[in-house]
Amino acid sequence: MITDDDLTPIDLSDFWEEEPAILTEPAPNPRGIVPEYVDRQISRIPIYGDDSRWRLASHLDMFENLSPDGTLTHAQRQAVDNFVLGYQYQKSSQPTSLDK
Repeated sequence: MITDDDLTPIDLSDFWEEEPAILTEPAPNPRGIVPEYVDRQISRIPIYGDDSRWRLASHLDMFENLSPDGTLTHAQRQAVDNFVLGYQYQKSSQPTSLDK
């Protein structure tokens, strides 16, 4: 029979203590968003419309209740269009390597 005296004690004193994280660079995106995919779907919106909007919303995980059949509500369509406008503005305002 094994008794408590036979077991090796385990030191858990530092198990719950976590040092505060010091971020020196942006944390990696856990969702795995691919900027090239976002750019490609945005460029396809004029041709494929809601199909590209739905793919973009799905990739970005924008909505909790995204329809699996590829349709968007009016509010979802507007939210995707607003994202596209902001994304394109942010991308166009970033300095290029020629600006440095």
